[in-house]
Amino acid sequence: MNPRRDRPQSSRFTPRWFLWRGLGVLAAGMLAGAGARVVMENPWGGPIGSSPNGELSEICRESGLFCANDSTKPLEKPLSVLVLGVDRPDPQRSTSRPQQMWSGRSDTILLVRVDPVAEAINVLSVPRDTRVRLPERGIGKINSANARGGPLLTGEILSTLLSDAPVDRYVLLNTEGIVALVDALGGIDIYVEKDMQYDDNTQDLHIDLKQGQQRLNGDQAHQYLRFRQDELGDIGRVQRQQKLMRVISRQLLKPRTLLRFPKIKQAIEENVETSLTWEELFAILRFAFDSQESGGEDDRVTPVSNPSDATLQNESANDRLNLVLLPGRFSESGEFGDRSFWVIDPVATYKVATSLFGGIPDFGTPTARSLEKQRISIENATGLPQMGGRMADSLEKRGFSNIAINADAPRAIPITQILAQRGDTAMAREIQALLGFGEVRVQSTGDISAEVTVRVGRDWAEYWYPEVVERQQRELRSRQNSALPQVVRRDRLD
Repeated sequence: MNPRRDRPQSSRFTPRWFLWRGLGVLAAGMLAGAGARVVMENPWGGPIGSSPNGELSEICRESGLFCANDSTKPLEKPLSVLVLGVDRPDPQRSTSRPQQMWSGRSDTILLVRVDPVAEAINVLSVPRDTRVRLPERGIGKINSANARGGPLLTGEILSTLLSDAPVDRYVLLNTEGIVALVDALGGIDIYVEKDMQYDDNTQDLHIDLKQGQQRLNGDQAHQYLRFRQDELGDIGRVQRQQKLMRVISRQLLKPRTLLRFPKIKQAIEENVETSLTWEELFAILRFAFDSQESGGEDDRVTPVSNPSDATLQNESANDRLNLVLLPGRFSESGEFGDRSFWVIDPVATYKVATSLFGGIPDFGTPTARSLEKQRISIENATGLPQMGGRMADSLEKRGFSNIAINADAPRAIPITQILAQRGDTAMAREIQALLGFGEVRVQSTGDISAEVTVRVGRDWAEYWYPEVVERQQRELRSRQNSALPQVVRRDRLD
């Protein structure tokens, strides 16, 4: 039996769908036209924010980094942007020099490759504790590279790690930038996956967030990004960075956000140093807008499994935003003395670099490992009990032997997700084909020790175990009816 062929056809394409789709296309055209008009009129021409380094052409000749795009139109070819979130400066130190505010350690390190050829935006998240060799300093953590040599040194190290992947532009963003951007957007809607409490008076950092779906202002979003006091430490924070990036990118691309552009522009100019121009930024935004399909964080339906759960999320993978964590592992206790590192996996990193970030394939194709031996992680996101184990049984019958079952997800999702943790989309699509269900997503928000994480959605459960779903719906209706106030009826006395 072929699940794809036998399961009922979706009722997505209704007259209402076409109406909203038409309005969405019209709004997209209006926003794109407005953006193009702004660029043509060029009131915001030139660099964004401050960009005191006037020697980019010399840097390009010497290192091959931050080279100008020869194209007369932005994004006629791929563009790679190094993004560094820089620690806020010590308030006890002088900040009289403009560059001093950008010379701290990089709390966030991303390489963003906008690829109009592949019609994708690929984002590599680099843990700040990644073990690298620092010129004239020996072995250290990559987050110190900006403090020692600015974005140039960070870009050189990252390009070397990624098989000479190009780095065309840089963006330095201070920690206040996220606060200002989120406030300029009017806040963001996001699901906080756990209670987060932490206080550090030395950094003036105070985190107090509760689990659940909520709207965060700029300061709360900053708290969400900075939290790292859990079992995954910095890697958990990187996963939250990826989640927040997806939410912010979707909100930036909503038509109503156009009305907030003056505030957004001010937030960018006051908190960013970059070699990007406004023309390039508008080209990137327009590319992202044109690439985005319907669906996303805002598509919600009430879950039938748990009425106390706020929403059943329908997160679309069709926005072509691929989020990858630099492949690696935590260092073992005592492996490098008393220092802890994120140690890269050279084979997996080579595959990510050459397939997604323009790395040069000088060393051939790494020896392929048996697909069945690869580690698969299962996360039950159906809202039904025991579905993680049933998915594991299904994969074992198809020959997979290295399977781990994680704790159930806090929220149910309607569509099964197959996460290519390390950017290996070929393997994720193989699992998708074997299951006959699910959508492939390139992001690292699942089990970091696995090659692929399968989040089991309601679609898989409803197809293979409809009796379980029906039984739970009956039990839910029974509980709801028993919770209703009882009305005492008395016979009328004659």
